[in-house]
Amino acid sequence: MTADEDDTLDALIDSVYMAVNAPALWPDVARRIGAHLGGTAYLFELNAAGRHTERYCPQDQAQRPLQLLSALQTSANRSMLAFLLGEAELQSLYCKQALTSHINDQYEALPDDDLTRTHGLLSPVFESDGGRVIFMLLYPPDGTGLSPENYPFSRRLARALGQGLKVVQEQRLQAQSLLRDRMLMRHDGGAAILVDGARRVVATTPAGTTALAATDLFDTRSGRLQIVPKDVDDILDELLAEVRRSAPPLPEPPMLPVIRDSLHSRADGSLCRFILRNVWPAQDMHPSPSAGHVLITLREAPQICREARDALQSLFGLSKSEARLAYYLAITGSLAETLETLGITRNTGKTHLRRIYEKTGTTSQIELFQLIVRISALY
Repeated sequence: MTADEDDTLDALIDSVYMAVNAPALWPDVARRIGAHLGGTAYLFELNAAGRHTERYCPQDQAQRPLQLLSALQTSANRSMLAFLLGEAELQSLYCKQALTSHINDQYEALPDDDLTRTHGLLSPVFESDGGRVIFMLLYPPDGTGLSPENYPFSRRLARALGQGLKVVQEQRLQAQSLLRDRMLMRHDGGAAILVDGARRVVATTPAGTTALAATDLFDTRSGRLQIVPKDVDDILDELLAEVRRSAPPLPEPPMLPVIRDSLHSRADGSLCRFILRNVWPAQDMHPSPSAGHVLITLREAPQICREARDALQSLFGLSKSEARLAYYLAITGSLAETLETLGITRNTGKTHLRRIYEKTGTTSQIELFQLIVRISALY
């Protein structure tokens, strides 16, 4: 092989790497592969259900070859397509004639159809999410394309396709991760959980991970997110239905979010608020429509630590009684309940509260509560 021929083959392999990342380029690359090897090159992507995605080959061109692969039987009496999607080793080349035992009645040959008599090489080059990508080279029955001289380059092609598809998948997963993180952080409210259309948790904030462990709020044992309060789970169902209706191949996903919220009383009597909204990746981050998600944000009343009570005395000069009243008022949110808990009269309580406002520079229970929450967050 001359240096020029080496350069030509290297250029063809480079074009293979580009084509798997830009499927629109594949038809031209397939034509060049076929011209070099004296046959016809195909690339079929089939998902976990065995359905052809048409990413690299339109259905009108793929239909007859895939029908043939389904009808051809191996010596183990399996369809060749089932063999390629299942037990065949990735990036190994299989000879169509060597695999074939017979063809069943599912394939009806047309008068001008040479597919049943063609020679060929087959290779599952990549596997992802239960699906596979199959590379196929078919040669005319009276041609000389299927020859030992072409076998090394055919193997190189299969490896290049597998390596290129692996890189594409890694790039796609990184892009999806970036999109999900951006959707999550744009609406971060502390405990935030991003769920896809199949109820799978795809991203969380650190506080969201902690919230998922609360068995009175969430159940993830099945691998799908269930919200324990039934009324909130029904809201999630509604938003997921909207997400699924707006998934590709629709040209434009709706960008106006639907926001729903619900209050829930937990077993210990504390309150929490669920906020659910559907979100889509920012259009500047992704040029084509992407499936939406549902963002679940959980808000809970902040915890007031006991150290905040002592800090009120040292920072603002509150007496022990005043600090106790401010502390319990922040916890209960009710002056009447606080007075009953502490066993003091309403007049005494009002006097304490007036002095607390003066010493802390606050003017209302809300401002006092916010101050105590800020202090508590330091401990």
